[in-house]
Amino acid sequence: MTAHSKISGSWKDITELHANIGGTWKTVAEGYEKVSGTWEQFFAPTADGDRALVAGGMADTTRIQYYSIASGGANAADFGNLFTAAYQFGAGGSSTRMVMAGGRPSTTNVIQYVEIATLGNAADFGNLAQARRHNSGHSNDTRAVFMGGDAGGGRFNSMEYVTIASTGNASDFGDMIEPRNYLRATANSTRGLNFGGEGNGTGLRNRIEYITFATTGNGSDFGDLAANALRAEGAASSTRGIMAGGYEGSASNRIQYVTIATTSNTTDFGDLTQSKYGTAGTSNKVTATFSGGNNGSGSRYNVIEKITIATTGNGTDFGDLLAADENAVASSESHGGIPA
Repeated sequence: MTAHSKISGSWKDITELHANIGGTWKTVAEGYEKVSGTWEQFFAPTADGDRALVAGGMADTTRIQYYSIASGGANAADFGNLFTAAYQFGAGGSSTRMVMAGGRPSTTNVIQYVEIATLGNAADFGNLAQARRHNSGHSNDTRAVFMGGDAGGGRFNSMEYVTIASTGNASDFGDMIEPRNYLRATANSTRGLNFGGEGNGTGLRNRIEYITFATTGNGSDFGDLAANALRAEGAASSTRGIMAGGYEGSASNRIQYVTIATTSNTTDFGDLTQSKYGTAGTSNKVTATFSGGNNGSGSRYNVIEKITIATTGNGTDFGDLLAADENAVASSESHGGIPA
């Protein structure tokens, strides 16, 4: 049985506990308690990991670069090179490894990985069952799941997974509700969300769907993005999923969010500093960063920007990539998919 609490007339899962702070409902993750008639914040979410990696991209298909999220602002530095050149591919990670699969410039089934703590080149992990590009990926600390994409023809609805701590070929996880490419994804330790993309003959999509990492199976409907979009990048904390930018017929600066435990449509969060799509998003569960991207008019960005996930508001400058790029992937030692 799932316990619920009635918040502002709406029943909420107990995993999404709230308190009314000055007339505004706050989640328990924001740590409030009433002291002498005044609500005080006695703890805030803390970051578990620091290092973020950004890999591949259309301008430099082999580069891996890194920066410290907890620094509050930094330029990227060189980490090493990919095992196989890639862009428009999928990635996931744990507290120790980043795992990447598929992608262009040639459609590939290669899975590759790096140890996040140690500078160096990526190594071979295994193979996907289906060579794919324009796919996406998400993970918790145990499993990475790769989904969607295409091989130059129709879009795929299949999902495959690997156990991050081992090496080997991917196994079947299940199917998405509909085939899509150019989708993006994010996750916490329990659920993975994929969203947006382009369908077979259906154009841009606003669909959000979810899977539960511990149990293989098909995707389920979660809700909708604010608009049909592709390449709207994701990041997460343990409670919130963020979707930023994207192509909605033109490049968008929209940031939107959901509470991962509760199926729903997205809510407005704020705006990126630039309208763009094809960024690389990750987080340390407190701060989300979005790197690079394309403005839709042929210009790529080297900008890294940040938001604080627990609040709402606009993106601010964090630093710069080594060069302007788009369609890279990112992960960190402590993204939303890693347990607290």
